[in-house]
Amino acid sequence: MVEVIVGTSLILIAVLSVVSAFNFFLHLGFGNIRTLQAAYLLEEGIEATLLIRDDSWANISSMTVSTPYFLSWSGSFWQATPTEVVIDQTFERTVTIENVYRDADNNIASSGTLDNDTKKITVTVYWGGTPTPSDGGKSRSFYTYLTNSYE
Repeated sequence: MVEVIVGTSLILIAVLSVVSAFNFFLHLGFGNIRTLQAAYLLEEGIEATLLIRDDSWANISSMTVSTPYFLSWSGSFWQATPTEVVIDQTFERTVTIENVYRDADNNIASSGTLDNDTKKITVTVYWGGTPTPSDGGKSRSFYTYLTNSYE
């Protein structure tokens, strides 16, 4: 009788361990899906900003510095708008424009001569709440530099 109780207990512990491990890995997998989606949205945000620039440099240079803009697809072209856009009822993507300065050697620097033909573009994707760790929100960012190549 004792052997049956011990055997049943060991089997129960093994089954519970397998179920707990499965639940843990399933939770990790769903978290990775959101991170992967955010990475694709970051890439799309950079590409959309390039297309906005390709349409006209004035579209980029006229944007207010340090103001977050949302990207909106009109059906035939991308546009930057201050109106909040939520993607798939989960993600928010912002694009922020910063001025770029050059030092005496024409390298990008934190101060120096303003380069009107170059802008720093930062795309940020938020999901899971507000973008603060205390609220459980997550974010990913990517930045690049755009130049006035066509005018």
